[in-house]
Formats: sequence, structure tokens, C-alpha cells
Amino acid sequence: MKDIKQLLCNYAAYNDWANAKWIDFARTQTDARLYQSVVSSFPSLIHTLHHMLVAQEFWYSIIAQKIPANYRGEKDSFEMAEVLQALAENSQKLKEKVLALSDEEIQSNVKTPWRKEPMPLVDVIQHCINHNTYHRGQCATICRQLGYTDLFNVDYFEFLKVRSVKS
Repeated sequence: MKDIKQLLCNYAAYNDWANAKWIDFARTQTDARLYQSVVSSFPSLIHTLHHMLVAQEFWYSIIAQKIPANYRGEKDSFEMAEVLQALAENSQKLKEKVLALSDEEIQSNVKTPWRKEPMPLVDVIQHCINHNTYHRGQCATICRQLGYTDLFNVDYFEFLKVRSVKS
């Protein structure tokens, strides 16, 4: 049986891979397509990707225990290329951070702004990645609204299949 560290490392690698798939897809789209209004939690595909970036950067800061003075924050106006590059970089950074954590650090507790008591770091990591998984699902639904019928598969099992072929 795999230990918690190995599972978290796999999950962080999966998050990086799945985000990269959406980033690569977004880079092939026109601004008009990325900003096209849809019915969803966020008004467009790029707004959803922007939210994923903002949330992942926030949770990364909790995981790394390096709280910045200013967060990027949600905003209405931003550059598509900046969002995609920052999401790619932060996804890689998150993967590397999880890989570098010791077993003791993984079992430690961290403070978050929404709870009085500290919470297990393992839960924070899992939440960060699950949050992105949720919004990647929204990205797929948004693309279906925009008329896309043949999207790529970014579920965890697909990641494991692709990774085992490369090994």
C-alpha cells in the first residue's frame, strides 16, 4: 500500500498535468472564445482559470507557510497570457513543494484564515487539488456550452494511464 506522502505526490503531479492540459487548450483559443459569456460559477472559461490560479496561489501560500502581504485576488480584468503562465508556474511549484515535504511536515498542522484551530497539512493539500479538480470539471461544462464536443480526458485514471506508458 502506498503511503500518504506518495499519494500526495501523485496527486500534486496529477494536478500539474491536468492544469497543463487546460492551459495548453486555452492557449489555442481566441480571446473571444475564452472570454465568451457562459452560465456557470464564473462568467467565462478564462475567469474560471483565473479563479483556479488565485485559489491555488492562496492554498500554496498556506502549504508553504509563506503568506504574502498581498494576494492576486479575484478581479474582472486580467491578461490571459499572464493567467495561463502563472497557473502553469504555480502548479509546478505546488508539485515540487509537496515532493519536498518531509513525512513530519505532511503530518503537521497549519493555520488557515477560516478556522480558529490549525488543520492537518495533508487536508489542506488535498483540498487545494480537489478544488482545482472541481473547477476543471466546470471548464469542461463551459466548453460544452460553447459547442465543443470532443474534449480531452483529465481525470486521475487517465493521468495514471498516461504516466505508466511514459515510465
